[in-house]
Amino acid sequence: MNQIRGYKTDGIFQTTQEVDEYKDKINDAGYVNQKAPGDIRFVDINGAPKADSGLLQDPNPDGTINAYDQTYLGKSLPGYYYGITLGADYKNWDIVLGFRGTGDVQSTFSRGINTLTAGSNYDAGYRNRWTPNNPTNKIPRAMQGDPSGNNRGTLDRYVFNAGFLRFQNFQIGYNFNGDLISRVGLSNLRCYISGTNLFVISPYPDLDPENVTTPTVFSFGVNVSF
Repeated sequence: MNQIRGYKTDGIFQTTQEVDEYKDKINDAGYVNQKAPGDIRFVDINGAPKADSGLLQDPNPDGTINAYDQTYLGKSLPGYYYGITLGADYKNWDIVLGFRGTGDVQSTFSRGINTLTAGSNYDAGYRNRWTPNNPTNKIPRAMQGDPSGNNRGTLDRYVFNAGFLRFQNFQIGYNFNGDLISRVGLSNLRCYISGTNLFVISPYPDLDPENVTTPTVFSFGVNVSF
């Protein structure tokens, strides 16, 4: 449960010679004839299960790229959670800071690194896609459709560390006391400003590894006692 499974890759073909050498050893079923420089190199990990083995796949490469080569790439359930709360008081001032985070967790993100196809708008990162004059190992070549299967299923190149440290909330308050508030019939008056979801620190390439729609909110309040 909560495992991320998919294909492992080994960079991008840079030359026709690399493509030919790969095709001599490995049959990428359904895609082998369309392979060209700029396509992703898939890794042959497993084979079809042998009869009566009781296994879902044979843990040995068989020279063919197919669904049996999908393997464990990570997990979406964090290995651990943590939180830190800090508080302090000074004279009439008080402050509380809250942080929380997760670790040992992965998530998928493909925008800007998968195959460029015709018919839509794209991230600026696609400018760094593979071309004969830009032999990158980051983004495959542009093409119509996906004849080489570069976008099939989940790939290890889409899996990123999704651990994070979030500045979850803070509150700063000031307590008024003494003659000033007693004259208006109050026993206590406290004003405060608070905020939630201030920022997140993470190696994940999207805006937020947890939820990109969670807003940053600031508020002001008053506590009154008579």
